[in-house]
Amino acid sequence: MEQLQFSEVRQLLNACRLTEISDTPINSEKGRWELYEGAYKVHIFKHKFSLLYFFSDVRKEDLRAAKRAFIPNETIVVYAPSVSILPSIKELFSNDAMGLWSTPEYLRSFMINELTAYREKLIEDNPQDYIAPGFTVPAGLNRKYPNPITLFLQSPNSGSENESQGSLAVVLAEAGHGKTYLCQWLVARLARDDTNILPIYVNSAQWKLLRNEDLVSLERTLVSSFRGVGTPIPWLEGQEDLFLKVALKAGLFRIIFDGFDEYVLRNPSEINAIDVFDSLQNLVRNTGTKVVITSRSSFWSSELTDQLQDEQHETYSQYSINPFGAEQAKQYFEIKFRDSPEKIGLAERYFRDLNKDDASLAGRGFVLRLISDLVKSGYSNDGDTTSDKPLMKLIRAHCDRETVRHSLPITSGEQIEALANFVFEIAQGEQNTSETLSYSISSVVPGLSDDAILGLLEKMAPHALIVRERGSWNVRQQQVQVALLADKLVKFTEKGEQLFLLKRFSNKAKIDLSEGSDLASMIVSITSWDKSPTDAIEKIRAVIKCFFDNSESNLDAIRGECLRMLSTLIAYRALEIDSSIKTQKERSTLFASFFPEPNFKGVVFYGGITKLDLSGFIFEKCIFDNVRWANCTFDKLTTIRNSRVLGGSETYCNGFQDISFHNIQTDESGRDFLNNVDIRHGKKKYSEELLRKDLYFALEQFIGKGGVGFKSVEQSLLGRSKISSSIHKEKILNEIKSNLLEQHHVSTASRVAFSISDSAKDSVKSLISNNMLSGLVLDVFVQLKSKLID
Repeated sequence: MEQLQFSEVRQLLNACRLTEISDTPINSEKGRWELYEGAYKVHIFKHKFSLLYFFSDVRKEDLRAAKRAFIPNETIVVYAPSVSILPSIKELFSNDAMGLWSTPEYLRSFMINELTAYREKLIEDNPQDYIAPGFTVPAGLNRKYPNPITLFLQSPNSGSENESQGSLAVVLAEAGHGKTYLCQWLVARLARDDTNILPIYVNSAQWKLLRNEDLVSLERTLVSSFRGVGTPIPWLEGQEDLFLKVALKAGLFRIIFDGFDEYVLRNPSEINAIDVFDSLQNLVRNTGTKVVITSRSSFWSSELTDQLQDEQHETYSQYSINPFGAEQAKQYFEIKFRDSPEKIGLAERYFRDLNKDDASLAGRGFVLRLISDLVKSGYSNDGDTTSDKPLMKLIRAHCDRETVRHSLPITSGEQIEALANFVFEIAQGEQNTSETLSYSISSVVPGLSDDAILGLLEKMAPHALIVRERGSWNVRQQQVQVALLADKLVKFTEKGEQLFLLKRFSNKAKIDLSEGSDLASMIVSITSWDKSPTDAIEKIRAVIKCFFDNSESNLDAIRGECLRMLSTLIAYRALEIDSSIKTQKERSTLFASFFPEPNFKGVVFYGGITKLDLSGFIFEKCIFDNVRWANCTFDKLTTIRNSRVLGGSETYCNGFQDISFHNIQTDESGRDFLNNVDIRHGKKKYSEELLRKDLYFALEQFIGKGGVGFKSVEQSLLGRSKISSSIHKEKILNEIKSNLLEQHHVSTASRVAFSISDSAKDSVKSLISNNMLSGLVLDVFVQLKSKLID
């Protein structure tokens, strides 16, 4: 890691606009100490002071000269944390100094009020019913106590870029398993500790409020955590990058990033998972901080596992949350029902019954909460004979209790159907209002009058599964909403009735990739429960066939058809059903068999596709929407025809260049992707047109937001823009470095950055604004043309 420089701290503090510390010292002994002039600014007034800074290498004999330069009662003393003669410094200066701080303490003092409020907010959000899960740790062993993630976060900043276990931890689990609860507990635990280390806690509740241009900036997303909990630090806006580098090097913070997958999937066309991961890893390397990120296991497996195989990514540690067992469930119920052994026993019995039916489901955190809510309501049913799937059985039990508790005029089955209709309509863009819920109820129980439905809504306002807040109705738990929608979609395929509603859903529903992944996983769970792998696979084939039969098959409509995207996600999740399927060829054969047409016809591919041998397969009228192929095999018989390619990438694939493409539509990024594959494998020559475009992409990253002005780009980020896919990326970047860019250091530290040189700005502006080659840019183009084309 890079060492924290006082010049970086000074630059950051000057940005707060309340303090002004001179750029150069008025007195110094090189590498030992420096004396600066400073002033606190309040309105039109300035209160002057001096600041004496001691480097880590200061010696006792250096203190005499520093003392002579020291102005008593007007000088602040700041020292590097690693200084070895601190007792001597305190003895000589503490009585006459305005203050004596280490560099981190001095930096913290400028945010002390905001950080105190931030700490209190984080502690307030500590989940009171948290139960520690078990983890599968990087060594492959199961661990529970002490919490391995807590130990990771509390360990000191790394002093090396290559710690054996790394300083970035990835925590994996499926939706509803307790990742967010874990993060809330970790955050509160860290905030309560006396270490003066605070978590920068990032979660979806914060970034959902960000504009897209802010969301694509990882730095702005991270720093938004202060504003997200209601304790903004206004002077950090515009200084996010510098703040993170300085504050993390100073050891003031750790980063807890909950929902890495949701962040990426919120804007997948602009945010690339591997780029975000690399940015976090660079932050760790440069600052020595500790970072914890959480993600759905399925997302990590499909999007990143195969891209993180090289040595560059070996330093991260992977943990998996294990399902809660009977002992942990008992601890949870004891917290919920401290004074009622009877309720604890009843909750344990419900858990055991569910655990016997589906241990992976029963062991999720949201299920424990559903059980405790059910027992709390007074529900007791010793003779449950329903044939519902485990989760739907629990949902039905809640509805049974609501019928009795509030004397509802509808049965539990009618409640479930009405709630399923409600989430079905919401997924298609309807508002979550009383009108929509009323319509959903009346479609199930048409005999109820309008007045009766209004009365029913009043009784349902405190319902166990749905809540009314400020005129809107929301299902209390996200996974319950997913289960209701999944169950309804599956029932369409089983009953074969009202399929016009399924067609309408396919056309209207707007489900993003994150929601679609959860929905697909739930559909696989529902259809495969209590079935052999063979029977489950047949059931899933029937579901997908029905989805295909009730969605448009023409190419122009496919991208907007929700059921086509959902079918692919279901098929991909279903590959895990049969544990005997292991090889790429076996996986590919099974994957293709889920779709009604031979090979792949009318299929929408989206996101990460890994570990398939697609040799000899034919793709007809398919959409490849920003597909990231990894560890896949193709050959000359692999054919893609009458299809559309939108963006895309391939890593660690064999034979991708051999695919036969016929009558393919592409967007610009898709065309660039395919061109670069052909050029890389000698199937196509690099042209002047491609060179011109690559040069444009290479220089575009130096243009400010909105096309206004110029900006610097750090060396580590230099190839991250659209130029990243070019076969000649390095040669083009080297040429513009030599002729169009100026090199400088970021914040006077050792990190290198580049900006457009003054002499090249006019010609760069001409290319970016008018697509004209002129001046120095034209010279660079000619040089590159002679090297790469002529």
